[in-house]
Amino acid sequence: MRWWKSVFVAVGLVLASVVATPGAAQAGPSVTQREAPDSGFGNCPAGWFCAWEHNDALGRWFQTQRAQTNLMNPIAGFVFGDQISSVWNRTNVDWCAYHWSDFRGDALLIEPGAWSGNLEADTGVWDNTIRSLRPRPANKDCVLPD
Repeated sequence: MRWWKSVFVAVGLVLASVVATPGAAQAGPSVTQREAPDSGFGNCPAGWFCAWEHNDALGRWFQTQRAQTNLMNPIAGFVFGDQISSVWNRTNVDWCAYHWSDFRGDALLIEPGAWSGNLEADTGVWDNTIRSLRPRPANKDCVLPD
């Protein structure tokens, strides 16, 4: 009898993990990388933060709704760290861009919806220097004390 109870518990755990997987997939991707033919500011959907490898929203790009801790890790085979030249924040919250991974170093505040453009022309030192991104922590500055 004890043996059957162990089998039922094991089967239940396996079924629970299989059932939980589709629900997680329905939440949608946290980041999607796009190829150059899909480039352009107009392709950034509402509710997403988008970043492109070249000025004027050209080249490879990605869209995200979640923090990106280390853009030196490839997204669909391309490393966006130190490659971002234009952005658009189409979410309803402020986003923070950082010079270093793990939200460290100097930070650039990117407000929602009001601005899309080239980092080189509008911010100078931020072109090709971003290594992490995240929504601004609630009621906090982008740069948090250590």
